[in-house]
Amino acid sequence: MRSGEVVARGFADYPALWAQGAGKLAFTTRSGVAPQPSPAPSEAYTLLVRAFPLDSGGPEIAWRVPSAGATPDGGGAFFPAFVQLPAPGRWLLVAQHAADRGCFVYTLPASGAN
Repeated sequence: MRSGEVVARGFADYPALWAQGAGKLAFTTRSGVAPQPSPAPSEAYTLLVRAFPLDSGGPEIAWRVPSAGATPDGGGAFFPAFVQLPAPGRWLLVAQHAADRGCFVYTLPASGAN
């Protein structure tokens, strides 16, 4: 699924993984980066993923996801994100790296299955 300069993958498998406590999505961005050499990710090597609950007035949740390197074509960056939403419902996910930004509306079913 593409929004802006960000592609998000893994929504189809997310409910089953989420039910096991292992929610995972993958993001690619147009702006490329190399993997960061040090263990502490800096702003230049991270993707900021923010989640806003659309069904309730709950607080925003945010994750900083370190880059796993370049996309296979070398034109962008790859970010495997272990993102565990706190509850089922409709969510607005906003992913941003450098000037690349994408927004995704996602519904996590209450049953944890598609």
